[in-house]
Parts: sequence; structure tokens; C-alpha cells
Amino acid sequence: KLQFLYFIGNTKNCKMAAVAINPHTNPLRNLKKKLASIKDLKGMDDLNAEQKEKLKTEKKVTAELNTIEKKFKDWEAANNAPKAPEKKPAEKKKGNDKKTTEKKKEAAPAATTPAVSHEGLSQEEQKKLRNLTKKLKSVEELQDKQNGGATLDKDQKDKLATKKDLKKQIAELEKISVKAIQAAKKESAPKKEAAPAPKKETAPKPAAKKAKKENKKAVEEAPAAPAEPTMDPKTEKTIKNRLKNLKTKLTSIAELKKGDDLSEEQITKVKSEKKVKAEIEELTKKLAAFGLTA
Repeated sequence: KLQFLYFIGNTKNCKMAAVAINPHTNPLRNLKKKLASIKDLKGMDDLNAEQKEKLKTEKKVTAELNTIEKKFKDWEAANNAPKAPEKKPAEKKKGNDKKTTEKKKEAAPAATTPAVSHEGLSQEEQKKLRNLTKKLKSVEELQDKQNGGATLDKDQKDKLATKKDLKKQIAELEKISVKAIQAAKKESAPKKEAAPAPKKETAPKPAAKKAKKENKKAVEEAPAAPAEPTMDPKTEKTIKNRLKNLKTKLTSIAELKKGDDLSEEQITKVKSEKKVKAEIEELTKKLAAFGLTA
């Protein structure tokens, strides 16, 4: 297949250039359109039976597309490989010759919708935003059909009525994303801390400094006062209780000495008077050694 693209010539000569068309161009374009429509359906709800069947063919269409793309590239490499341009000798310009020039129109790049930022959104919010964007795209396609004169059924009209709500939900999610990004920038910005004012140190007077050193030296050289001995509180309590019992016993012995007809037990108790007094004296001395009294 040959397609004549342009003519180059003047009043005397006319040359024709031809480029062979890749036979895989149309199948490749059709498969890409088919795969794009399937991806649009994936973000929609309430699909009919025909749309569900179309979704099932995604893997098959993808495989066919990969095969056709390979064939397309192989054919291009074999048939339309770029050739080095031939150098032609410069021609002399003639005043009477009329030259025809052809202007090439370059196709303007297709406008692309800026991708919605997902920064600052949770995974659930990102998924919701993607679904809403796909639904809005589908609704806008229906709007284009209606504007082109196509008649929409009841379901399509109901779907078209959701356009305003979809835009509102997308705008809310975009606001959340913007706020999260601004908060993150604010937190990451370094905080300026005020430098502390330098302290002014007053030089000590020589006499006061010398006296301070001498006092410090005298304190260090002075012998430490011996610590006063202390008795364990538990031991102190035990001794005092014993003294109390011994004094009670001594009092009872004194009462027995006043009476007559004592029993053997009472006589033995009276005989222990000296022993009791000696123990009282010993315990009293122990307390006095620690500066304590009975």
C-alpha cells in the first residue's frame, strides 16, 4: 500500500514522494481504543450483561495488543527505516522563475487533563478519588454524545444528573489533599530559635578572691567531727521493755518482803532481788552510753 504524502517541484520539474503504510496501524489503533474502554468500565458500578462480558475480555485484548505492537515495530524497522538525506547541488536563482512552496501544518499536541494529586490522602481516599474520576469521565462522554444529538435512555439521563455531585466529591478530596500537603510543609520547615543572650561575668576583686580561697582551704584541712554513736531503734525498744519488766518485778519483790508465811516460789523470787537489780543497772548503762534514758 502506498500513500502519496506531498509534492515537491517547480514550474519545470515535479517530484513525488511516497511512504509505505504499516498494515498493522489500524488493528493497533482499534485494540488500544478497545482496551481503554474496558479500563473505563472497571471504575463504574451497575454494569449491564454486555459490559460485564466486555470486562472479561481484558486479558485477551491485552495479549493481542502486545502481539500487534511487536509486529508493528518489526514492520517499521524493515520497511520505513530512516535514510540519510542526499546532498543536492545548489541551484542558481532566476528572477523569472516562479517557485511554489508548501507549508506543513504540525498537529498541536492533545490537551491532557492534569492528574489529580493523591498526596496526603489515605489509601481508601485515593481509591475513592480514582473511582469518582472514572465515573466523571464516563458522564462527560455521555454529555458529549447528548450535545452531538444522540438520544439518551432513562439510565443514561440519571447518570448524567450525577455530574454535579461527582465534581463536588472530587473537589472535597482535593481540598483534603491540599491541606495535608500544606501541613506537612509547615512541619518540615526549620524553626528559628532565638540565640541566648551572652552572660556578663563580673571579675572578682583580688582581696575577696584570696579570702575565699583561704576559707575553702581551712574547711578542707579541718578534721571532721566524730559522729555520735547511735543505737538501733529495735534494740533500744527491747532494752526499755526489759527494764520496765524488771522494775515491775523488783516492786513485787519489795511487797513480798513485807509479808510473812511466804511460799517456796515467793521465797525464790525474793532471793532473785540482787540479780534483778544488777540487770537493771547494766541495761541502764547501755542506754546511757548512747545518750538515752530508761
